[in-house]
Amino acid sequence: MDIDLTVRPRLADLQRLGGPAEAESGRIEAAIESALEAKSKKPRVTSPAVFAGREGYNTAFIEGLSVPLPRPSRPHARGCTPGRTQRR
Repeated sequence: MDIDLTVRPRLADLQRLGGPAEAESGRIEAAIESALEAKSKKPRVTSPAVFAGREGYNTAFIEGLSVPLPRPSRPHARGCTPGRTQRR
């Protein structure tokens, strides 16, 4: 089978293979509206009371999988507090 690499399909050349086109455009419009709404809202701020009683990073927060605390890369390491221990 030979493939003609000189042919460059354009968006107008593509054909929908299945599903209603209206459903796809509706989904895209909803995503755009959602993004615009999120952009217009102020940032959400979590009250410190929500975090009361927490003891820090838990390496076993996913059952059966140990996720170690990430190590900062060199340019970011200066902004990290040294000496903090991980909760196990």
